Amino acid sequence: MGSLVCLLFTCVVFLMLGFSIDAAAIASVGTSDLKNSSPIFNVWPLFLTVAIAGSFGGFVHALESDKTHVIKVPFHGDIADSGIWGHIFIGICGAFVAIAVVLAIFGLDVEPLVDKTKFGVLSIKLMFYIAGISIVGGYSGLPIISLISSAALKKVQKQVEALENSDIEKSIELKKFSTDFAAIQAELDAKVIELKEVTAKSVLLTAESHAKNGFFLEAIEIIINEYLPEHSNDPKAYHWLALCEKRRGNLKEALSYVSKSIELKKSRLAYFNFACYKNLLDFPKVQVYDALRSAWKYADTEMDRNRFLSGLKEDEDLASLRESEQFKALIAECEAS
Repeated sequence: MGSLVCLLFTCVVFLMLGFSIDAAAIASVGTSDLKNSSPIFNVWPLFLTVAIAGSFGGFVHALESDKTHVIKVPFHGDIADSGIWGHIFIGICGAFVAIAVVLAIFGLDVEPLVDKTKFGVLSIKLMFYIAGISIVGGYSGLPIISLISSAALKKVQKQVEALENSDIEKSIELKKFSTDFAAIQAELDAKVIELKEVTAKSVLLTAESHAKNGFFLEAIEIIINEYLPEHSNDPKAYHWLALCEKRRGNLKEALSYVSKSIELKKSRLAYFNFACYKNLLDFPKVQVYDALRSAWKYADTEMDRNRFLSGLKEDEDLASLRESEQFKALIAECEAS
């Protein structure tokens, strides 16, 4: 039963393979050529040579083998011995595998066997080569199929590993690129901030230049419109606004700006101007003297202290206080400390 099943299966596979290869060869010629003349390609000599030689190889292997192969009968479920036909079928498969390997590795040219116009002595010689290889492949049977399968699997595994390694390397490169990009981005951001600071300083210097040259309104507009929107916490900007408003006669606005300057950063100059503006606006003298003492308190350097004393003695905004004993006492107190 097993031998019969294996025989039938071998015949069916043999015919299907043969007709498939023949159909592929005919298709390669083209339908227009088939209508006009018979095809010049015939794959049956090659196919039959491989199949018959492979079956011989399988048969020889069966003669010296004390083992057979068992198969499961389709639609029945019974296990049957394939007998000699099992060896023959495996031999045919092994022969085709062997020929495929020879074609792939050595580039065996089979055109003299399949091209009718080139059939000759070389074709017969080639047929013997193929028959010999097929017999060896058929005799080897399962081992050669297993060997080729194993080799193919290893190659696939190597390719997969190569792809995985490539992915890992790309991942490492991507991480390195991301790190480098982040560093470059951080450096670029720092440069942008630095550029903004330089631009801002340039704007403030322009305003200062206008103020020193008597263009107070222009200086105020530059500071308010161009500088303060990005640097609202710079006490120096409010100092210049206070100075410009004072020179324009707007003492209340000047006092407001200098108060903002003190709020942001206490300094000798800010408190001194604060005292001057309060004196000009006739604030209580106690507030004026408190502001002057604060100015002395924040005179951190020798230069600051000298400028403070010089301002007490020479600044016109304090002229109304100079003859008072309290003012003279303040000067003496500061000079003595």
